[in-house]
Amino acid sequence: MALALVVGYRLFLGWVDDQMTPDAPAGDELEFTIVEGWSTNDVVASLGDAGVVDNPAMFRQWLRCPSAIRWLIDCPADVEYSFQAGEYVLQEHLGFEAVVALLDEGPLPEEVIRVTVPEGLTLEQMVDRLLSEMPLFDENELRAALVSDRLRWEYGTFEHRDRAVEGLLFPDTYQLDEATVGDELALILRMHQQFLRVVEQLLAGVERLWIAIASKQTRLRQPGQAGAIPLNRLIQRRRSGQRAHPNQQLRACLLNGA
Repeated sequence: MALALVVGYRLFLGWVDDQMTPDAPAGDELEFTIVEGWSTNDVVASLGDAGVVDNPAMFRQWLRCPSAIRWLIDCPADVEYSFQAGEYVLQEHLGFEAVVALLDEGPLPEEVIRVTVPEGLTLEQMVDRLLSEMPLFDENELRAALVSDRLRWEYGTFEHRDRAVEGLLFPDTYQLDEATVGDELALILRMHQQFLRVVEQLLAGVERLWIAIASKQTRLRQPGQAGAIPLNRLIQRRRSGQRAHPNQQLRACLLNGA
């Protein structure tokens, strides 16, 4: 009986954590409007209706963070939330912290230009795409941005910077206002920073998976891949600050997580 209670309790905590920070990747983009005069409860209810948060009732408690539930929900205490009215671009199935972070950035400017970089493009195809969609972009400036020293390569050094950016710019839809519509470097930096955020989210999900199975000391490997990096070693390296190149880390996660 005691064992069943412990197992049930752990499963319940896992469910609560999944409501606050879903393990699955975020869903499709959607436009979300906060109407002037809405209360925080109105915003929460609308976020639930739109599918941005999967559990609006729990999100409301997470925002309130009363002392009686802090043993159950990891929430920021004594924070007053107020969200500006306007238009936002959000995604389905976001975690609570991610939703607040996006809303805290404020609504989109009245004049906004969107540029979409689809998945699967080579670097040259991406350059052609940006030049065709962004008439104020200059090809020489764009190519200079791709090898700029302002890009911080935190995951290793590269002998050929003109090819180093390949695979490290996240394909997505980006919004640019009048101040950035002609800034090639600003967009390249945003694409790289978004890539790093996605990598960290994936690694955090792998880490949670490893913690869940660590008691069995399971060594996850792809059959036939004797050289794959064990997840425990990858997580220890991540926690100690010893980072590998993102592609290497993701490859290790995929090889060991299958």
